[in-house]
Amino acid sequence: MKLPRIMLIALVISFTGDSWAAKHISDTTDPEKVVTVALGGTGQQSRVYRIAQQLLVEISKLSGLKLQLIYLPTKRATAMLRSGEIHAEMARIAGYQQHVPDAIRITESVAGIPVHVYTVDVDFKVDGWISLTPYTVLRVYGWLYTLQNLKQHQTFTVVTPLEGFKLLEARRADVFPLDTLSAAGLLSLPEFKNTRIKRLEPPIHMLHTYTFFAAKYPQLARRYQQALIKLKHLGIYQKILNETK
Repeated sequence: MKLPRIMLIALVISFTGDSWAAKHISDTTDPEKVVTVALGGTGQQSRVYRIAQQLLVEISKLSGLKLQLIYLPTKRATAMLRSGEIHAEMARIAGYQQHVPDAIRITESVAGIPVHVYTVDVDFKVDGWISLTPYTVLRVYGWLYTLQNLKQHQTFTVVTPLEGFKLLEARRADVFPLDTLSAAGLLSLPEFKNTRIKRLEPPIHMLHTYTFFAAKYPQLARRYQQALIKLKHLGIYQKILNETK
């Protein structure tokens, strides 16, 4: 039996309309659905990781999302973000967009931290990355800001900042550029109680990091950003930084 032309048109409109809606609300999450956010390049026992966990707890409260932080090696996290196997990476520099062009960058930075040069033996006034040229420089694997700025330097790659500080203490390298948040957490550990590691001045870099969501989750990204902005306005963000040891 042939359907009337008007009915056929109505069916087509209904089908395409439903498909369009499904496509555009597919990332609207159930409150019970876990949203996986990865953080790499720092150990799970680090102060940075604890701060990130606490930030996600508070963002979850304000956004209604069930955010869960997991540790992933940076290279694996990038691959999983591209495929949408994880929802987001928590802290990457703006230049990370080049590696995952369709990822959604939260415009509000999740962190803005000065980077200092740490050393045991050498003593000089830091004057940009070029001033590190005479030295063997430690860098953390997967951290793009050091990779970009140390292309012409003699470097030694470590997996975590903790490994870097241990090698620095053992004089296996001369200098280690590291953000003050990570460094402060490491220097508070018992194993560095009597450390010879010192910080050089002035800062060599200002590190701004952002959360990136996989392309298929624009609604999650919007809700996350709104909550992050509100978190800062309420003073909760600074409180977490001050109180997390």
